[in-house]
Amino acid sequence: MECCYIRLEYYYVAKRRDISYAISTAGITVFFTILFNVGAVVVYPLNQTIASVFASNQDIIRETESFLRVVLPLLPFFGVCVNATSVGRGSGHTAVPTLIEIVRIWTVRIALGYLLAFTLGMGPIDIWMPFSLSNAVGGIALAIWVKYGKWERAVIKTTQA
Repeated sequence: MECCYIRLEYYYVAKRRDISYAISTAGITVFFTILFNVGAVVVYPLNQTIASVFASNQDIIRETESFLRVVLPLLPFFGVCVNATSVGRGSGHTAVPTLIEIVRIWTVRIALGYLLAFTLGMGPIDIWMPFSLSNAVGGIALAIWVKYGKWERAVIKTTQA
């Protein structure tokens, strides 16, 4: 997907914001669709088979199945996070995506995971749920930023000589 953002940078510098916007939204849509189809259609039904390739211990296989059941449905939002932060890098606007990523990982994933797993004591599933939820929260926030944010404005102002 980084090749999309090299093109985004090119059109961004060339002041073709319309093409930059089209590339960014197409990249997010394509990546979301691919991850959804691979995760939901291919991996999810085969999660036990996939787990048994790497381990023979039934406890490990069950835990892997639990992880995949919780994480796979919202995994496409992780693709949105990756692509939207690439839009930020490609356009030179990195502050908002970085802030969203910090909140996504440190607040939703780590703090909520700690709270659920150790305070409520419900076990490993409480770590997987915030992991998956953080992808959805970050993906939605970053998609909104790509759609409505001011990343299309130039970071470096040029002056006429």
